[in-house]
Amino acid sequence: MNDPSRVAIFTMLFVSVLVPFAWLPIWLQDRQHKAVLWGMIAAFIFNCSVVCRASLPFLWAIAIANSGLLISHALIWVACGSLRKKTPALSWIGIAPIIWIGLCFARPFQEHVNLRMFVFGLMAAGLNILAILEVCKVKIDRITVKIWLLCILGIEVTIKLMWAVWAVTQPVVPGIYFSTIPGFTTMLFIISLFIIFLGPALVALDKELSDQHQTAIARKDFLTGIGNRRYVEEMLGHFWTRMVLHGLPLSIIIIDVDHFKKYNDYYGHPAGDQCLQALVDVLKICCRPDDIVGRYGGEEFAVLLPDTPIEIGQEVAQRMLLEVRELQLEHCLAPNGIVTISLGVASTQEAAIGMTPTELVSLADLALYKAKHNGRDRVQQAVPERSQGKAA
Repeated sequence: MNDPSRVAIFTMLFVSVLVPFAWLPIWLQDRQHKAVLWGMIAAFIFNCSVVCRASLPFLWAIAIANSGLLISHALIWVACGSLRKKTPALSWIGIAPIIWIGLCFARPFQEHVNLRMFVFGLMAAGLNILAILEVCKVKIDRITVKIWLLCILGIEVTIKLMWAVWAVTQPVVPGIYFSTIPGFTTMLFIISLFIIFLGPALVALDKELSDQHQTAIARKDFLTGIGNRRYVEEMLGHFWTRMVLHGLPLSIIIIDVDHFKKYNDYYGHPAGDQCLQALVDVLKICCRPDDIVGRYGGEEFAVLLPDTPIEIGQEVAQRMLLEVRELQLEHCLAPNGIVTISLGVASTQEAAIGMTPTELVSLADLALYKAKHNGRDRVQQAVPERSQGKAA
C-alpha cells in the first residue's frame, strides 16, 4: 500500500476511533440509552477490524477483519432494535461472521477477490436492511430524526449493493490483494463516514424517544394508568380545534365517585385505590377507542367524546352509571350500600358559537353539581344558558 493511502486510512481510523469516546458521556449520563451503548461497541469493533485489515497477514486479515466488520454491522442492527426497548438476540450477531469464516477456508473463495467483495457487500447490506426495518418500527411523534437515520442507512445499503454488483462485473485478477483494489481507500472512507454520521443520528433518535417517553409519563396518572388532568386539557384543546374546523359536536362527561371520602376513611386508602382502578376499567369499556378517559382530580374523572352529540353523550353516561352499579362494590356508608357515581354531561352542539373549552367544562361541572344536589347516583345533562333563555 503506498504512503498516501496508508496516511489516508490511518487518518480515517483515528477520526472514527474518537466516535465511541464522543458517545461515552451520553451513555454515562443515562445508562438506559442502550442504542448508544451498542453503537459505541459497534464503532469500537469496526476500528479494531480496520487495524486488523491493515496489519495482519493476508488470510487472517480476510477472515478476522471482515468478520469484525460484519459484527459491527450486526451490532448496528441491535442498536436500532434497542430503540424500541427490544431485547437483543445476541446469538444472531455471530451468524454472518461464522458464515464468512467458513467461506474463507475454501480455496476458491480465498483466491477470488471479486467473489469476496460481492459476498461481503451483500452480507453487510443485508444487516443494514435489518437495521432499517427496526428503525421503521419505531413509533415517534416527530419523524425528522428518524428519516435522517433511515437516509444514512439507506445510502449505506445502496453503496454496498453497488459495490457488490461492481465487483462481479470486473475481470478476475489472480493474486490481487484487497488493499490494492482500485477505490479501496474511497470505500474505507465511505464506511468511516457511515460510522461517524450514524452515531449522532442514533443518539438523537434515542434522546427523542426518551423525551417522548418522559412526556407520556408526565401526562399519565400513576395510579390508574389513564391520562391525568394535563393530558385531558391538552386533548380537549385538540378536539376543540377539530370541532371548530369541521363543525362536529364535542361532548364531555365529568364524573365523581359518590361518598368517596367516607369510603377511604372506612376501608382505607389501599382499598380506595383499588376501587378507583375498578371504576376506570368500567369507564373505558363504555367508551370508543378514540374517546379519552382521564383522571381530573382525586375521585373525579373526565371523559371526552369527540364527534358526539349530546344525545349520545347522555347514553354513554347512562351506560357508565349502570355498569358501575353492576360492579356491586361494597360501600356500607353509602345509601345503596354500594359504590355509585354521579355524572354531568355537556356538549358544544347547541352553544358552540362563542363558547370556550373552559366554559364547556364548567357546563359539565355544573351538571355534575346538580346531579349530586339531586341525590347522587344519577346523570344530569347540562342546559346552555342560551337554550334556557329560548325556553323561557
